[in-house]
Amino acid sequence: TAPKLVEKLNWEEAKNNFKIYKTKFGNAIKESTWKHDFEPVLTEAVKYMTSNKPPTNPAKLIDKCVINYEAGVRSRQIRVNSLFAFLEHCFKRENFPATWLPKTEKSEHIGKKPADWKSSKGDAVTDQEIINLVNGLSGNPMLQDCVKLIAELGLRPIELIHLSVKKDSMNQPYWWCSYQKKSSRGMTKPREIDPLPLIDDEGNVQKWNLISRWELGDIKLPLLDGKGGVGGALRDLLRSQPAYKSLTAIAKARDENFSLYSLRHGYSVRGISRNIDSGSMSDSMGNSKRTHEDAYQQSSKRTRRTAFAKAAELLEVKQ
Repeated sequence: TAPKLVEKLNWEEAKNNFKIYKTKFGNAIKESTWKHDFEPVLTEAVKYMTSNKPPTNPAKLIDKCVINYEAGVRSRQIRVNSLFAFLEHCFKRENFPATWLPKTEKSEHIGKKPADWKSSKGDAVTDQEIINLVNGLSGNPMLQDCVKLIAELGLRPIELIHLSVKKDSMNQPYWWCSYQKKSSRGMTKPREIDPLPLIDDEGNVQKWNLISRWELGDIKLPLLDGKGGVGGALRDLLRSQPAYKSLTAIAKARDENFSLYSLRHGYSVRGISRNIDSGSMSDSMGNSKRTHEDAYQQSSKRTRRTAFAKAAELLEVKQ
């Protein structure tokens, strides 16, 4: 009945069994999710635990597996979550002693982002900047429509191939996304999406008529296939476009990062700046409210200044 010694625990077998559990049972994840979120860090963990001087407790093992990743960033959070889930599996299903259940909080290992940290997912860009990008892609209507759809609907790039139009009880069309994102927290649900038309700096609403064009079959998407999935394929097609390069340079000049996800962040900022509550925004974007508030921008320098300027105007009127 004594606890097994560290060197007597079969870490490799536990990892293999954990893979079967994660991909075949419960909220089963895709093979690609296992390879991206779990396999690298667990392979590293097993290597440490089967070495001559293995970590002697869960906290030391977790720290050793994440120390080379910046504090607070998503990649480090994924590693911590994967290790916590694995160690819990080892206790519950592999008969490992309770000493291998983490006693620390996840936040202790994830840490906080440095003050000068920049998201690889991209920072929000303004409506006018997106409009300039769209206009700059006029010679390639397929790419132009991809950018329009992502920006106006706040899509993840992969959702381009899961998009359709349905009709409500009044025979009115609405956007529908069938994509279900799997994660350790569960699976997102298919959802209705509310468009947020862009407005240029002169106050002109961009009437792209996307839903009617979609129904008419007027929107054709390029072949979005490759090692990097839909997002990688679309990014590769856009990188050679002068307008895309220009916006990337503009963002860099203000010490920000532009990526396809910048269009999705732009949708988030646009909605909040138009006084749409975060719960409604998260529903349309296919996130939980907490995930939306943690992961997506709620404001930009421009929208913040506009909001405070409007507040100042109201104060002057009252006075």
